[in-house]
Amino acid sequence: MQIRLTVHGPQRTGPGADVLVTAPSGTTFAGIAGALRTASGTDGQRFWVGDVRLRDDTPVGRPPLVDGALITVDALGSPSPSAGSAQLRVVGGPDAGGVHLLHQGGVRIGRAPEAEVRLGDPDLSRLHAELWIEPGRIRVADLDSTNGTTVDGMPVGREPVDLPPGSLLRVGESTLQTFPPQPYGSPDDAAGTPARADGTGHIEVRRVARAQLPVPAPARFELPEEAPGRRRPFALRRRAGGTERETIEAAARSALLDEVRWRRDRSPDPATLLLDALATGEPGPSGRLWERAAGHPEALSVRLGVGDLPSRVTLVEPPTSAGDGAERRLTAFSVPVTVSLKDTVLGLAGPRLRLLGLARSVVAQLAGLHGPQDVELVVLCADAATAGDWAWARWLPHLRPGEGQDCRLLVGLGPDQVLARAGELLDRIDTAERVPVRRTVVVLDGAGRLAARPEIVRLLVEGPAAGVHALCLDERAEDLPAQCSAVAHVTGEVGTRIDLLGPGTRRSTDVVADAVSSAWADRFARALAPLREATRRVTSPLPESVRLLDLLNLDLLTPAKLLAGWREAGHSPRAVLGSDARGAITVDLSAEGPHVVIGGAARSGRSELLASVLCSLAVANRPDELAIALVRGPEGLSDLPHVVGSPADADVSATGDAIAAVRDELDRREGLLRGTSFETYRAGPDGALPRLVVAVDDIDLLAETYPGCVKGLADVAHRGGAHGVHLLVTTGRPARSLEIEAAAGAELRIALRVDDPQSSRVLIDVEDAAGVDEDYPGRGFVRGRDGAVIPFQGGRVTGRMPRTATLRPTVVRQEWQEMGNRLARRPTPVGGGNGPTDLALLTGAVRRAAEQLGTPLQSRLWPRAPLHLTQKAR
Repeated sequence: MQIRLTVHGPQRTGPGADVLVTAPSGTTFAGIAGALRTASGTDGQRFWVGDVRLRDDTPVGRPPLVDGALITVDALGSPSPSAGSAQLRVVGGPDAGGVHLLHQGGVRIGRAPEAEVRLGDPDLSRLHAELWIEPGRIRVADLDSTNGTTVDGMPVGREPVDLPPGSLLRVGESTLQTFPPQPYGSPDDAAGTPARADGTGHIEVRRVARAQLPVPAPARFELPEEAPGRRRPFALRRRAGGTERETIEAAARSALLDEVRWRRDRSPDPATLLLDALATGEPGPSGRLWERAAGHPEALSVRLGVGDLPSRVTLVEPPTSAGDGAERRLTAFSVPVTVSLKDTVLGLAGPRLRLLGLARSVVAQLAGLHGPQDVELVVLCADAATAGDWAWARWLPHLRPGEGQDCRLLVGLGPDQVLARAGELLDRIDTAERVPVRRTVVVLDGAGRLAARPEIVRLLVEGPAAGVHALCLDERAEDLPAQCSAVAHVTGEVGTRIDLLGPGTRRSTDVVADAVSSAWADRFARALAPLREATRRVTSPLPESVRLLDLLNLDLLTPAKLLAGWREAGHSPRAVLGSDARGAITVDLSAEGPHVVIGGAARSGRSELLASVLCSLAVANRPDELAIALVRGPEGLSDLPHVVGSPADADVSATGDAIAAVRDELDRREGLLRGTSFETYRAGPDGALPRLVVAVDDIDLLAETYPGCVKGLADVAHRGGAHGVHLLVTTGRPARSLEIEAAAGAELRIALRVDDPQSSRVLIDVEDAAGVDEDYPGRGFVRGRDGAVIPFQGGRVTGRMPRTATLRPTVVRQEWQEMGNRLARRPTPVGGGNGPTDLALLTGAVRRAAEQLGTPLQSRLWPRAPLHLTQKAR
């Protein structure tokens, strides 16, 4: 397993030391403590994560030692929120997102150091207001502040007034709410999201459907005209329930309150986002975490702040002699002001410190409300000197490469990194045939300078149609790219307000910006770091990795053992995929095939799995019972005695000849079988044909490079099954490749980790493969002809035999500025050191066993075509 940690020395000065810990399962803290001391430059003896003391037997990879953990040396960290305390949440304003635990007695709010709740709001007085917490009751009083205090819009003086839970307390430009004690992880509006630590530094969470408030329909209330002289005294009206006009006005106010509740509910505040992220204990994160899956009505909608907006409620006065009655739309007070990034290139401008607070809030919403499977984040900076402003985002799982990008994180913190990320995004735009389920949001810090590059302009212009959206930042609004169709300009005397400009017109000029501090953002991102969305299927735990040789019971790999297996079985269409918690997972090419497609994203292990399947077939079948044709095959298999044709990836004529040779062999088999099934013919007196497996690794590349060859493979897929010919293909783009006839006919489908739920559905009819962790290459699901979907961990054959030295944990420093660099490639040792791979050992042993068997090798299908596969003598 690999987990990322930060170690802070006792003084907590500077950013701390980021480290990457690589360790086998079962490692305890004692195994890494010494290296952590070295990384932090301290000889401290006591280590803490928050308020939890780390002991020598604390397991690495389980809470609290999970991905993103902040370790402090000889000093306690920040405590976790308490389940038994009332809370004061800062739900809006220039220092939003804070969650303060309330104790009995007085709690002062202000900017001064002596304030119990200290906020970075320049419009607050040093000591602005005071809360009085009593059992079952909270009151608030103003402390002669400059800008005053209100509760739900009503002024508060020196005399304390009640502050009911959920009411809006306004101090300066900050909006606060109190909440009574509640079971942590079970918010008042959701049942909670089940969570489970997987032991490798991650916490699996499962989304739970949350009850949504109904969308309020526009409401129109027509007021009646009261007859002159008929107005009753107030006491009579009160006893009678009021006049008809008053009844209608009350109904309009009720409709307005419903709308205000709906607007606030659909755009959660920063404090709610933080609590959702922190609630990783039982019963787990609350229902708002990652609730905006693909298709959610608020997907990619971001909250910029709070303001007063026209509501959907209209009051119509009675007609007069001058004409129809006047219409009056009621105002929804203090509701979120939002912008959708789906159809808008959003620009943010203003003084940098205030601008960054707003930008952090927007990015945190994208990460907290959308799962990594739904939204990918990319951060590009025009100036490497300001890249540190985004260091907090390194913990967001949304920045982890999921499509084979050549970097550790999806960031561009210098010119070379920016060009690399832009090139990756443009490649995706160029190949996109439809808007993908998983969207990408690119943060452009210093957007004006970045937009001087033609690659960035293309991203802004062409990106939205391909699911690539932009959030642009610059200090001056006039420096933002021309493609920004909406601009939020941070203004006001102290930079706490927003002028929001829509396409060509001013939309709002009185919005209080939601801004969060860098410390808040770091805590939020670290809370998300270990979280992974669990697959939808509850299964037994899978092994972290599996050696194919272990699954084949070849711990002693000798020609004699292979020969004994061939003599016992002789031939078998059954291939080994990998293992689950109970043992080996196998598939029968004859009964469940005849053809197989393996889909998976870059680095999901699809080529490795194809190699393992072919090796397992070679172990189960004598060379005269099985032939393997590698049209495009994994490296290292050509030495198997079963191989009758090897790849020629760069030669179109050779690839075409290879497919033509397979089709010639199909023609010959049709003549031999004459309508008899392959299995019947093999059992008959005329002789046995070897089973032929045709392997194509990366059919996508073959289709792009040699489109004419794919038609030949379609013929193989159409005719091969009846004649003992099986087609095994891999694809990195299942949705596109399964439109190719050569892959579409595969009944046996395997999905390793894929980038989006749609790719999983087209392979195995369920979305499970979109939730596979990228730390487990080879992990996936197989869907058979009967529709059953089975999870497994694929067998690995290209690895080396483990040695004791590789099982020791390592701790390596990481630097933020290098996260966007190309990954360093380690040369594969030729000899000594780690020794040969399992694949090299296996092919050598199989070849020696074939030599001892004494049967002639199959004739090559190519380059010497047309030659035909030898029939074994009966």
